[in-house]
Amino acid sequence: MRVGVKPMARAKVWLAVVFLILGLLVASCSSGNASTASPSSTTAPNATTLPAITDVVELVKPAVASIIVGTVGYNIFLQPVPQEQAGSGIIIDERGYIVTNNHVVEGAQSITVTIPDGRSFDATIVGTDPLIDLAVIKIDGDNLPTASFGDSSELEVGEWVVAIGNALDLPGGPTVTVGVISALGRTIQAQRGVTLYDVIQTDAAINPGNSGGPLVNLQGEVVGINTAKVTSIEVSGVGFAISSNTAKMVVQELIE
Repeated sequence: MRVGVKPMARAKVWLAVVFLILGLLVASCSSGNASTASPSSTTAPNATTLPAITDVVELVKPAVASIIVGTVGYNIFLQPVPQEQAGSGIIIDERGYIVTNNHVVEGAQSITVTIPDGRSFDATIVGTDPLIDLAVIKIDGDNLPTASFGDSSELEVGEWVVAIGNALDLPGGPTVTVGVISALGRTIQAQRGVTLYDVIQTDAAINPGNSGGPLVNLQGEVVGINTAKVTSIEVSGVGFAISSNTAKMVVQELIE
């Protein structure tokens, strides 16, 4: 017996066939696109490239001074004994003005400054501010390299910075360390009970001899003057620098 197909049923069959064909075509196109996509064409979102640290060092390092200070101590018999202490500084003016820490030059009987091009100079103290732990000394020389202050108010926590200085008084020129801004606006107790305000905290390694050296941003601007580190053996990666905006104001007053 022959069974007839009703017109409505026939239309439903054709619609099902059309949808099946369209589905197969869409799947085929999607598969083709996926197979032709190259894995190497995928890029990480918001990818950035940091300036080379070597460029920053090349710009600032020539102006970083090694400072050796001759002082006088006393032995158990209260006899004077010549002593030396090492620190760092940054030349900020072609006339030979150098910024450093007050505690680097305090009690100085003599000050010898050596810069990376090999030249050495005798230096004199222009002025000091023990409450801010800053000092300005001066050398006389020709064609002196200089560095410029940046605006520390524009710093952000997590921003990359470079510390340059006469760490451990090692021969061969300044030491370079790299880290980030760990915190801003710190208040700390420094040497001899001095309280320092608006201090930058960084995890860039700051060691004895780094005091007075520059903390530099990736534009090669001095944003801080390295001044202290936490000396506890249980704590590492915690150093402090006087903000450049504080330093600029004090240094200008001392020079004037």
